[in-house]
Amino acid sequence: MNLEETNELLVKYGKYSELYAKDLHDAIIMYVINKRIGDWNNENYSFDSIDRWENKFEQILKNHKVDQKYYYSEKTMNVYNAIMNIDTDSDFEEYVLSNSEIFFTSYSALICFIDDFIKIRMTEQDVIADEDEKYSWHRIAKEKGLDSSFEIMLSRLKNDGILPKREQLILLGIHLNMVSKDINNMLRLANMKSLYARDMADSLLLYLLRNAEREDPDLLFNNAMKYIYSTDN
Repeated sequence: MNLEETNELLVKYGKYSELYAKDLHDAIIMYVINKRIGDWNNENYSFDSIDRWENKFEQILKNHKVDQKYYYSEKTMNVYNAIMNIDTDSDFEEYVLSNSEIFFTSYSALICFIDDFIKIRMTEQDVIADEDEKYSWHRIAKEKGLDSSFEIMLSRLKNDGILPKREQLILLGIHLNMVSKDINNMLRLANMKSLYARDMADSLLLYLLRNAEREDPDLLFNNAMKYIYSTDN
Protein backbone atom coordinates (compact mmCIF):
# COMPACT_ATOMS: atom_id res chain seq x y z
CA MET A 1 0.00 0.00 0.00
CA ASN A 2 1.03 3.59 -0.47
CA LEU A 3 0.88 6.09 2.39
CA GLU A 4 -2.67 7.25 1.69
CA GLU A 5 -3.99 3.68 1.54
CA THR A 6 -2.13 2.74 4.71
CA ASN A 7 -3.64 5.66 6.62
CA GLU A 8 -7.12 4.80 5.35
CA LEU A 9 -6.65 1.22 6.56
CA LEU A 10 -5.50 2.41 9.98
CA VAL A 11 -8.16 5.07 10.54
CA LYS A 12 -11.27 3.82 8.75
CA TYR A 13 -10.96 0.10 9.38
CA GLY A 14 -8.56 -0.29 12.28
CA LYS A 15 -9.80 2.64 14.42
CA TYR A 16 -6.20 3.69 15.05
CA SER A 17 -4.66 7.07 14.39
CA GLU A 18 -3.05 7.67 11.02
CA LEU A 19 0.73 7.54 10.81
CA TYR A 20 2.08 10.51 12.75
CA ALA A 21 5.20 12.22 11.45
CA LYS A 22 6.35 13.26 14.97
CA ASP A 23 6.29 9.67 16.23
CA LEU A 24 9.65 8.05 15.45
CA HIS A 25 8.21 4.59 14.76
CA ASP A 26 5.63 6.09 12.40
CA ALA A 27 8.21 8.37 10.79
CA ILE A 28 10.33 5.31 9.96
CA ILE A 29 7.33 3.56 8.40
CA MET A 30 6.44 6.67 6.40
CA TYR A 31 10.00 6.94 5.11
CA VAL A 32 10.11 3.24 4.13
CA ILE A 33 6.73 3.36 2.38
CA ASN A 34 7.73 6.49 0.49
CA LYS A 35 11.02 4.92 -0.65
CA ARG A 36 9.22 1.75 -1.80
CA ILE A 37 7.01 3.63 -4.25
CA GLY A 38 8.12 2.59 -7.73
CA ASP A 39 10.69 0.14 -6.33
CA TRP A 40 8.64 -2.45 -4.46
CA ASN A 41 11.28 -5.19 -4.70
CA ASN A 42 14.07 -3.17 -3.11
CA GLU A 43 15.12 -5.15 0.00
CA ASN A 44 16.54 -2.01 1.57
CA TYR A 45 12.94 -0.90 2.10
CA SER A 46 11.23 -4.18 2.86
CA PHE A 47 9.12 -4.79 5.96
CA ASP A 48 12.26 -6.00 7.76
CA SER A 49 13.97 -2.67 7.13
CA ILE A 50 11.64 -1.07 9.70
CA ASP A 51 13.23 -3.24 12.38
CA ARG A 52 16.70 -2.34 11.14
CA TRP A 53 15.93 1.36 11.44
CA GLU A 54 14.45 0.93 14.91
CA ASN A 55 17.51 -1.02 16.02
CA LYS A 56 19.68 1.79 14.67
CA PHE A 57 17.84 4.29 16.86
CA GLU A 58 17.39 1.91 19.81
CA GLN A 59 20.18 3.42 21.92
CA ILE A 60 18.79 6.89 21.36
CA LEU A 61 15.34 5.73 22.43
CA LYS A 62 16.75 4.28 25.64
CA ASN A 63 18.33 7.59 26.53
CA HIS A 64 15.21 9.67 25.91
CA LYS A 65 11.96 9.63 27.82
CA VAL A 66 8.82 11.49 26.93
CA ASP A 67 9.00 14.82 28.73
CA GLN A 68 5.64 15.60 30.30
CA LYS A 69 6.41 19.27 30.86
CA TYR A 70 7.81 20.38 27.55
CA TYR A 71 6.89 19.81 23.97
CA TYR A 72 7.96 21.44 20.76
CA SER A 73 5.64 23.44 18.56
CA GLU A 74 7.08 22.41 15.19
CA LYS A 75 4.11 21.91 12.86
CA THR A 76 3.38 18.30 12.01
CA MET A 77 3.00 19.18 8.33
CA ASN A 78 6.54 20.59 8.29
CA VAL A 79 7.92 17.34 9.71
CA TYR A 80 5.80 15.32 7.25
CA ASN A 81 7.05 17.34 4.28
CA ALA A 82 10.65 17.01 5.44
CA ILE A 83 10.38 13.22 5.68
CA MET A 84 8.65 12.92 2.30
CA ASN A 85 11.40 14.97 0.63
CA ILE A 86 14.40 13.08 2.05
CA ASP A 87 16.35 11.32 -0.69
CA THR A 88 18.91 9.13 1.07
CA ASP A 89 19.13 6.98 4.17
CA SER A 90 22.00 9.03 5.53
CA ASP A 91 19.89 12.20 5.19
CA PHE A 92 17.00 10.53 7.03
CA GLU A 93 19.29 9.44 9.87
CA GLU A 94 20.77 12.92 10.09
CA TYR A 95 17.31 14.50 10.15
CA VAL A 96 16.13 12.28 13.01
CA LEU A 97 19.28 12.86 15.07
CA SER A 98 19.29 16.61 14.57
CA ASN A 99 15.57 16.88 15.41
CA SER A 100 15.39 14.30 18.19
CA GLU A 101 13.49 16.65 20.51
CA ILE A 102 10.53 16.52 18.11
CA PHE A 103 10.37 12.73 18.02
CA PHE A 104 10.89 12.14 21.73
CA THR A 105 8.24 14.57 22.93
CA SER A 106 5.58 13.48 20.44
CA TYR A 107 2.76 13.02 22.93
CA SER A 108 3.78 15.36 25.73
CA ALA A 109 0.82 17.69 25.12
CA LEU A 110 -1.54 14.70 25.26
CA ILE A 111 0.03 13.49 28.51
CA CYS A 112 -0.29 16.97 30.03
CA PHE A 113 -3.95 17.13 29.03
CA ILE A 114 -4.77 13.76 30.61
CA ASP A 115 -2.80 14.53 33.77
CA ASP A 116 -4.60 17.85 34.16
CA PHE A 117 -7.98 16.10 34.00
CA ILE A 118 -6.81 13.52 36.53
CA LYS A 119 -5.85 16.42 38.79
CA ILE A 120 -9.27 18.07 38.31
CA ARG A 121 -11.23 14.92 39.10
CA MET A 122 -9.12 14.02 42.14
CA THR A 123 -9.40 17.55 43.53
CA GLU A 124 -13.20 17.33 43.17
CA GLN A 125 -13.41 13.94 44.84
CA ASP A 126 -10.86 14.69 47.55
CA VAL A 127 -9.17 11.31 47.09
CA ILE A 128 -5.56 12.50 47.30
CA ALA A 129 -3.47 10.20 49.49
CA ASP A 130 0.13 11.25 49.95
CA GLU A 131 2.67 13.18 47.90
CA ASP A 132 3.89 10.08 46.09
CA GLU A 133 0.40 9.28 44.83
CA LYS A 134 -0.76 12.85 44.36
CA TYR A 135 -2.97 13.22 41.29
CA SER A 136 -2.34 9.68 40.08
CA TRP A 137 -4.69 7.58 37.98
CA HIS A 138 -4.10 4.75 40.47
CA ARG A 139 -6.16 6.56 43.09
CA ILE A 140 -9.06 7.21 40.70
CA ALA A 141 -9.02 3.59 39.53
CA LYS A 142 -9.10 2.41 43.13
CA GLU A 143 -12.07 4.65 43.95
CA LYS A 144 -13.99 3.55 40.83
CA GLY A 145 -13.09 -0.13 41.20
CA LEU A 146 -11.43 -0.24 37.76
CA ASP A 147 -8.90 -2.84 36.66
CA SER A 148 -5.27 -2.09 35.86
CA SER A 149 -5.66 -1.80 32.08
CA PHE A 150 -5.83 2.01 32.04
CA GLU A 151 -2.90 2.29 34.41
CA ILE A 152 -0.82 0.07 32.12
CA MET A 153 -1.99 2.08 29.11
CA LEU A 154 -0.94 5.39 30.67
CA SER A 155 2.38 3.96 31.81
CA ARG A 156 3.17 2.79 28.27
CA LEU A 157 2.22 6.19 26.89
CA LYS A 158 4.36 8.13 29.40
CA ASN A 159 7.37 5.85 29.60
CA ASP A 160 7.55 4.30 26.13
CA GLY A 161 5.63 6.74 23.92
CA ILE A 162 3.19 3.97 22.89
CA LEU A 163 -0.08 5.54 21.84
CA PRO A 164 -3.29 3.77 22.97
CA LYS A 165 -6.02 2.80 20.56
CA ARG A 166 -8.65 5.44 19.89
CA GLU A 167 -11.37 3.51 21.78
CA GLN A 168 -9.13 3.28 24.86
CA LEU A 169 -8.58 7.04 24.93
CA ILE A 170 -12.31 7.68 24.53
CA LEU A 171 -13.11 5.34 27.43
CA LEU A 172 -10.49 7.07 29.54
CA GLY A 173 -12.20 10.39 28.76
CA ILE A 174 -15.55 9.00 29.85
CA HIS A 175 -14.08 7.79 33.16
CA LEU A 176 -12.62 11.28 33.64
CA ASN A 177 -16.09 12.80 33.05
CA MET A 178 -15.04 14.67 29.92
CA VAL A 179 -17.63 16.26 27.66
CA SER A 180 -17.54 15.78 23.88
CA LYS A 181 -15.39 18.88 23.36
CA ASP A 182 -12.82 17.60 25.89
CA ILE A 183 -12.68 14.17 24.26
CA ASN A 184 -12.23 15.76 20.84
CA ASN A 185 -9.37 17.89 22.19
CA MET A 186 -7.73 14.78 23.59
CA LEU A 187 -8.16 12.92 20.28
CA ARG A 188 -6.70 15.89 18.40
CA LEU A 189 -3.61 15.84 20.63
CA ALA A 190 -3.27 12.13 19.85
CA ASN A 191 -3.48 12.93 16.11
CA MET A 192 -6.74 10.98 15.92
CA LYS A 193 -10.05 11.67 14.22
CA SER A 194 -12.61 13.55 16.32
CA LEU A 195 -15.92 11.93 17.24
CA TYR A 196 -17.97 11.83 14.05
CA ALA A 197 -21.64 11.12 13.57
CA ARG A 198 -21.30 8.75 10.59
CA ASP A 199 -19.56 6.15 12.77
CA MET A 200 -22.17 4.08 14.60
CA ALA A 201 -20.30 3.85 17.92
CA ASP A 202 -19.27 7.51 17.81
CA SER A 203 -22.82 8.64 17.00
CA LEU A 204 -24.17 6.79 20.04
CA LEU A 205 -21.46 8.28 22.23
CA LEU A 206 -22.16 11.79 20.90
CA TYR A 207 -25.86 11.32 21.64
CA LEU A 208 -25.17 10.23 25.21
CA LEU A 209 -22.62 12.99 25.84
CA ARG A 210 -24.94 15.68 24.49
CA ASN A 211 -27.74 14.34 26.70
CA ALA A 212 -25.41 14.53 29.69
CA GLU A 213 -24.60 18.14 28.83
CA ARG A 214 -28.31 18.96 28.54
CA GLU A 215 -28.99 17.34 31.91
CA ASP A 216 -26.12 19.29 33.48
CA PRO A 217 -25.68 22.55 31.52
CA ASP A 218 -22.82 23.63 33.78
CA LEU A 219 -20.71 20.56 32.98
CA LEU A 220 -19.11 21.97 29.82
CA PHE A 221 -18.41 25.35 31.43
CA ASN A 222 -17.11 23.85 34.69
CA ASN A 223 -14.72 21.51 32.88
CA ALA A 224 -13.36 24.41 30.84
CA MET A 225 -12.90 26.71 33.83
CA LYS A 226 -11.34 24.03 36.04
CA TYR A 227 -8.95 23.10 33.25
CA ILE A 228 -7.87 26.72 32.84
CA TYR A 229 -7.13 27.07 36.56
CA SER A 230 -5.47 23.68 37.04
CA THR A 231 -3.17 23.38 34.03
CA ASP A 232 0.46 24.45 33.90
CA ASN A 233 0.28 24.46 30.10
